[in-house]
Amino acid sequence: MIRLPTKRLQGTKAETLAGLRGRVVTALVPDLLYFPLSDWCSDSSRLLAAIIAKFSGRTLAVRSSARVEDCRESSMAGHFRTCLGVDCAPSSLERAIAEVSAGMCEGRGDQILVQVLVTDVRMSGVVFTRHPGTGAPYFVLEYDDESGTTDRVTSGRKRGKREVFAQASVRRLALPAGVRQVLSLCCELEDLLGSQPLDIEFAITRAGTLVLLQVRPLLACPGETISVSQHSIFLSKLANQIAGLSRPVRGLAGSGTLLGQMPDWNPAELLGPHPRPLAVSLFRLLIADSVWREARARMGYKEVVDEALIRILAGRPFVDVRNSFNSLLPAGLPAQTEDLLADAWMSRLRANPHLHDKVEFEVAQTISDFCFEANHRAWYPGLLTTRAYREYRTKLLDLTRRNVRLNGSLSHALKQVSTLSAGIQKPAIVDGGLSKRVSLLLAKCRDQGTLPFAVIARHAFIAEAFLRSLVGRGVWDDARLSGFRNSVRSVGSEVRKALSEARGGRLSRADFNRCFGHLRPSSFDIRSYRYDCTPELFETDRQRVPEKGAAEGVTPGSVTLCASECKSVNQLLKETSCDLEAEELLEYCRTAIHGREYAKLLFSRNLSDILETIAGWGQRRGLSREDLSFLTLEDLLSGGDRRRAQDIVEKRREYEIDETVQLPQLICEPRDVYRIVEGETVPNFVTSRTAQGVPACLGPRGIVSAPALHGKIVLIESADPGFDWIFGERIKGLITKYGGSNSHMAIRCAEMSLPAAIGVGEQLFEALRLSPRIELSCGEGTVRGLYA
Repeated sequence: MIRLPTKRLQGTKAETLAGLRGRVVTALVPDLLYFPLSDWCSDSSRLLAAIIAKFSGRTLAVRSSARVEDCRESSMAGHFRTCLGVDCAPSSLERAIAEVSAGMCEGRGDQILVQVLVTDVRMSGVVFTRHPGTGAPYFVLEYDDESGTTDRVTSGRKRGKREVFAQASVRRLALPAGVRQVLSLCCELEDLLGSQPLDIEFAITRAGTLVLLQVRPLLACPGETISVSQHSIFLSKLANQIAGLSRPVRGLAGSGTLLGQMPDWNPAELLGPHPRPLAVSLFRLLIADSVWREARARMGYKEVVDEALIRILAGRPFVDVRNSFNSLLPAGLPAQTEDLLADAWMSRLRANPHLHDKVEFEVAQTISDFCFEANHRAWYPGLLTTRAYREYRTKLLDLTRRNVRLNGSLSHALKQVSTLSAGIQKPAIVDGGLSKRVSLLLAKCRDQGTLPFAVIARHAFIAEAFLRSLVGRGVWDDARLSGFRNSVRSVGSEVRKALSEARGGRLSRADFNRCFGHLRPSSFDIRSYRYDCTPELFETDRQRVPEKGAAEGVTPGSVTLCASECKSVNQLLKETSCDLEAEELLEYCRTAIHGREYAKLLFSRNLSDILETIAGWGQRRGLSREDLSFLTLEDLLSGGDRRRAQDIVEKRREYEIDETVQLPQLICEPRDVYRIVEGETVPNFVTSRTAQGVPACLGPRGIVSAPALHGKIVLIESADPGFDWIFGERIKGLITKYGGSNSHMAIRCAEMSLPAAIGVGEQLFEALRLSPRIELSCGEGTVRGLYA
């Protein structure tokens, strides 16, 4: 038997398993036999006899055990063949060994490993003893408890379930028996092999036996950035912070709260999952501190006093869902009714976390659309008394009539934001004048930009709710709704047309930049370069798009209602007592949907100028964009150069520590910081079309390092309108990690009839990113990697 030195993992796969067999007490290592490939080549008959003598009558697994496999330099995972279910007979063994040895080398001491096959499997998978991306002390478990095989997860062709556990908390967590067994094995192997990160394959039989299939070094894992004890203290403080936020608050409906990265303003999509401090501070000042609630109060929703929309947890912005839901209640309800509604909405979201990016349509009832009564009965049966429900419905009807009109708050907000429509000017840099210049730009951006934009955005969601309810009531089908969306004139089509003309020489670059040069792929990120600073965008050898943006046969504004549709819609409008005719409702929807895109284009000019002003000021002081991204607005506008330099060092370190923390996208309880269960994310599919192609993954900063995109399916973490340039590359489809069903990119793709899966979640996104090809079947609601 090979002796495995304590506190060290070395040798081949077979040698490691042989060394652990008999030493590991929390798991079984199946009986095995291994031999050099050179011995097989020289005397296969003797080895066949030895295998048959040892395993007679048993079903076997024949596996590779090459010197280049599972070592510190490389894993070569999946490089060599494994044969499962091999009969213990000469012909079967010879055939299996021939398949496994293909590509192996006699001269370097490669081996063949023969083991008893594990059968009657209830659960199988892999577990890492450190987070592979950060090196932080987590156990990362991915498993399959459905197929009954041992290789569904390790083959990489099927997604398993994924859970992440903070190591310091494992002993006190209430866990299923199988998960507890696996984590106990991790702890034992760490004791035996030292603290090096491990990659462990396992299976659990229906009888409850845990089987160790393989253990190897976890390669490409960063070194330890934080100790288990330090990590435990950090998570404990985080859990206490969440507990404090979950307490009842005077004047707020709801007994507790949830915290999410995707509800409401969707900070994960706008900023990314872990944005830099400067981006967060800009988002807070321009939107999340007060603009979000002021806009809704103007429209007749409840006034939420002195509450912010987002909370910062480990450097990440999370929406306080209680605050969000309070701001979506109609004003003037009794406190008891508010409490019942807010708690019911949060209970529905807690029970259906996959709705976290669809709360305005499938959780909170923010408007009296045509499906209001049916949805309320289905989602919240018996919640309110007859009297309370009647009062709630009346308040919501009043709010609906007040806002769903052509000359109301939507029209006013559009006029207000249009004052920002002057052309782009390069911001003047005055030495020592950063505070004054930035403060003026911020005030203008907030008062004339983000505040009216927030009103218009709420109208766009109201419009979308009405359009969906036309389908819900059977007036339209999905195809008719898609046709209407395609007909809405969009900013995206204007950008694409102008970019095509600029590349073809029909529009000067100066004229293009005057309208769109301020756009950048990540609007709040100073490290993301503007279009007018990216000459690569205008290269003439890039593929040009057809200037027609909408779907074939549909032109902007071309969708009109037939007589029967008008009659049906008018009847529905009578139910809501809206002072509109059917065609006026469609015009309201067009105005709101286009207005949202238009307002975002306008306010992002000032936002972009703010970032360039800061970048220019920093350059004069030897501070890079990377340096500046770690400073908040408060850091920049107060204090001297020496203090700022110190702040950069400190906040860079804070950011690195925050990176070691894993958090779920929806936090329901303080204990969720210790165990992250990655539930099934339901993507938002756009169109009913199908596309296949090679994936092309873009980073958050966009254009400069972009691969060739023509004919590919593009993957982006959190795309905002600054990524409109990708639609000029003749791409086949789009997939984003974050994003909601009414996000900017969902609208863009609907307009272009481009197949898309918006907001697929981290696990599926990473699997697709590594796939050789992707199939996107929007009509069937599926997206998968293709491996053959």
